[in-house]
Amino acid sequence: PRQRWLCREEVASFWQGLSEGGFHPAQSNCLRLILLTGVRRGEATGMTWEQVIGNKWIIPASNTKNGKEHAVTLHKMSLEILAHQRAISSGSPWVFEAIREHEAGQGHIDGNALRWVINKVRSIAMAQSEPFTVHDLRRSAATNWAERLDAEERVIELCLNHLPLNKLVRTYHRSRHDDKKKMLWQRWGELVELEVRSEEHTSE
Repeated sequence: PRQRWLCREEVASFWQGLSEGGFHPAQSNCLRLILLTGVRRGEATGMTWEQVIGNKWIIPASNTKNGKEHAVTLHKMSLEILAHQRAISSGSPWVFEAIREHEAGQGHIDGNALRWVINKVRSIAMAQSEPFTVHDLRRSAATNWAERLDAEERVIELCLNHLPLNKLVRTYHRSRHDDKKKMLWQRWGELVELEVRSEEHTSE
């Protein structure tokens, strides 16, 4: 299994590289949202406006790997991303709507194109870093939650919408830890915001 995840310095460099690369906002914003929320690539690219209710993103069971609806609490930075996407929207139901002709059939951006963006960011701002993938952004969120925010394993699993490996837990442990999940997403957003702003200030 892959072990690659972005440390504190790499998270800030990655965020900055997305700003400097001249990428389409839909691509940059989608990758940022994945890092902030820990969702899967397909969940992000398939995000629709009707899934967003206030500061909640309700991912329907039809678009999750385990077939379970997933409610994500959106930090201020995530809401700013959505506001940016709304401002450039052409009226499509997709948050990250298609930007190329070959994507038009599915209506939203192509998840595979995000891999190209990541490779370009590495060449621009992270030349000394080891290669990483879109899915590694999800792993980066989870690992930082554990390593830097001391989050409970069960809460991390729930934020990732993972089914517990332990069958007994799956059967009898029904608590959703909603308050703890909300707090974790908020704390992570605050940490990313602090470090991204610091990186921006340093590079000025």
